Amino acid sequence: MEDDKSLLQYITCDAERCTKSNPAHRCSRCKIAYYCSPTCQKSDWKRHKLGCRPLDKARKIHADSTNVKELGLNEGITFLKNGNRESLGPCGISLEDTIDDPVIFDKCKHAFCCACLVRFQKATALSDPEDKGSRCPYCRAEIPNLIQSTHAKVCVIIARVTRGDLSDKERKELASKALTDLQMLWDTGDPGLKMNLTHTRATLLSYCGDYKAALKTLKEAIPVFTEMAERGAMAVALLEKCQREDLDVIEEATKRNLAEPGSKDRLGRALL
Repeated sequence: MEDDKSLLQYITCDAERCTKSNPAHRCSRCKIAYYCSPTCQKSDWKRHKLGCRPLDKARKIHADSTNVKELGLNEGITFLKNGNRESLGPCGISLEDTIDDPVIFDKCKHAFCCACLVRFQKATALSDPEDKGSRCPYCRAEIPNLIQSTHAKVCVIIARVTRGDLSDKERKELASKALTDLQMLWDTGDPGLKMNLTHTRATLLSYCGDYKAALKTLKEAIPVFTEMAERGAMAVALLEKCQREDLDVIEEATKRNLAEPGSKDRLGRALL
């Protein structure tokens, strides 16, 4: 298995308009964002701080807790894995009568399909970076970001487990609860989200004792990461070519099968 440093070759700088690989710097606050240089990290802070969650603070809050039930909860969010789903009414986004993998927000009590909510909050973040999907699409009440909230809670659980002072039963129980919630995001089928969750999912699988599944998860991700890096490099080269020769970016990207849904907006912003 490749070590952490060698896996950096599959990661690109998180700063907008930068696609350099092997980022040497990491956000010290959330431990999630990577940057190729202090300059990129500083320029990206205004955007990144909106979703940056201080992992160290969360670790301190839960440092002395061994309450498995408490650590397994997402603040403000309820995942309904069993029960009468029909009683929840239609999904507030797709309006389908039956909600798949229901997510209920404790504040307003509105329910949505997990996959629908992930797509909605990601689309909202693209169209309005200041919002970050932090409002209920049904009543506009303030709600947590599902992906960020779940991932932050999972990171806290992993930090708690790695302290090494839990019994084997407690460790597996905590990891299992975190894996169950993470799996709901994984099962939405979003390719980008699955890539972002790959390392975390593999870590939880190993804590649960399923080492073969953990290794399989990492191995399956390597060719995908490689393809993403190659396509990213091709996109950068294409942008530079279009700027030099005054060509239409979307038209040229479509010819090369580089254009994806929403790419027109992203590529357009990159040229500004």
